Amino acid sequence: MGDDSECPVTLDTSTPSTDLASLSGSGTVRPILGPGGEIGIAPAASFGSETWGGNKVLWALSVDAAGPALIRGGRLDGPEEVRFDEGSMPAEEKVLDATGRTALDGGWYDFPGLVRFSAPGCYGFQIDTVAGTDYVVAKATA
Repeated sequence: MGDDSECPVTLDTSTPSTDLASLSGSGTVRPILGPGGEIGIAPAASFGSETWGGNKVLWALSVDAAGPALIRGGRLDGPEEVRFDEGSMPAEEKVLDATGRTALDGGWYDFPGLVRFSAPGCYGFQIDTVAGTDYVVAKATA
């Protein structure tokens, strides 16, 4: 994947709940990405880090998902990793568990959080659930 135009972003596919914006992907776990499948990277200093910039991303988990979900990721056009949530060295994975939570309209749970990047590029997210694995691709921009 050489230039930016080759990032096969997962575009918004549905709005299954009046409580959520358009979700990207088709699985039981989906993020809300920016226009064109982009996530703008705020500077690392905004997060108290020297390396890991990022932005807020809302993840939605369907009530049809059997159990928790595990999200991991990495850059598709380079060696960089994806990290999640707070800290100067953020977590390598994110777990969504709806135990004890109340679903939103349309049968979805919302999980706000941070997705962290050390460089712009094309990033893939692997989403594992008991039912299987789904993938979402986003473009992280400076």
